[in-house]
Amino acid sequence: MGSRISRVAGNVALSVAAALLCAAGAEMALRLLAWREPSPAGQDLARTLERQPPPFRGDCSRPEDQAALGDVVRPSSLPDLIYELRPDLDTCFYGARVRTDAAGVRTDRALVRPKPPDVYRIVLLGDSQAFGQGVELSDTFGELVAADLARRSGRTVEVVNLGVDGYNTVQEAATLRHKGLAYEPDCVTVLFVGNDLELPAFLQAPRPDRAVDPRRSFLLEGLASLRRALSRRTRSDPFEPLTAPDPSSVPEEYRHMVGVDAYRRALASMARMVRPLGIPLVNLAGYSVQDKGPWYRLRRWQEDDLGIVVPVFRLPYAEEFWLSDANRHLNPHGHRVAADMILAAFEDSGVCLPSPVSGPAAPTARSRVP
Repeated sequence: MGSRISRVAGNVALSVAAALLCAAGAEMALRLLAWREPSPAGQDLARTLERQPPPFRGDCSRPEDQAALGDVVRPSSLPDLIYELRPDLDTCFYGARVRTDAAGVRTDRALVRPKPPDVYRIVLLGDSQAFGQGVELSDTFGELVAADLARRSGRTVEVVNLGVDGYNTVQEAATLRHKGLAYEPDCVTVLFVGNDLELPAFLQAPRPDRAVDPRRSFLLEGLASLRRALSRRTRSDPFEPLTAPDPSSVPEEYRHMVGVDAYRRALASMARMVRPLGIPLVNLAGYSVQDKGPWYRLRRWQEDDLGIVVPVFRLPYAEEFWLSDANRHLNPHGHRVAADMILAAFEDSGVCLPSPVSGPAAPTARSRVP
């Protein structure tokens, strides 16, 4: 009897030991894969101050004249902004000329503050699509919308493009608070894309090397992710279509910036900023008339509870609108289509439409910086 118990105990011990060895092997394999991954962009922000973008030399066709994202941004001391465009840029970025003014805004004209009384001004918030990665400023949908509204109204219309590559919705709310309202906008428009729920392109503090971080278990995180994926099949989450990153992969100090709850808080914050000023807030969030269920309820929450205008709008997304297969940002044709859709959304919603001038038409464009 005793020998039988000993054999059973021995088999259990061997099974436990084998399971532990398998788990340790899986953990080591996952860490090796993580070690071989490229370092995340968030580790590079501290080095951006050491970099200088190549100066504009007359055209942006040469590869050696191209600036990287780390060349055109700098760390920001403003809460939740993390980084911002460098001021006084004049460089090539993804094949297009990029100029910023002393405030770090992509523009080719003087954005006068206080706002002149004859100017109708729209503040545009967003990421690289709003910024216009890879296209000239005049071809961005913000500039096209401004030009069309100016022609229709006979007024001077300016779109203050505060879009920055890699921003998320929390950063866009911080941009409105710390920068956008100072331009005295008549309308605020925010462009939402799916990765606005994720971490920004850069972080202030480097993330610890994932492969050597002793506080993490890649095996346990993988099993937890699998459990969440399986549970989503049966869970009724009203915001399930909005995917969010695994919280365990996000540094603790940045967890308030990611996911659906962060998105909702950012929208509520923007609504609180503009409501007392009587400024309409338009969220171009990718809704169509076919959207029902969770997307519809999220839209109704924004409109009914926050007073945000959420028009029917879809950012053009097809090969003919991309810069290239490798870069799916909008090309000039895509920006033109997006501008037409935004103008239609404004008209359907009755917002962001400058009243026409009476009498002789006013100038429709301010002098541009040469």
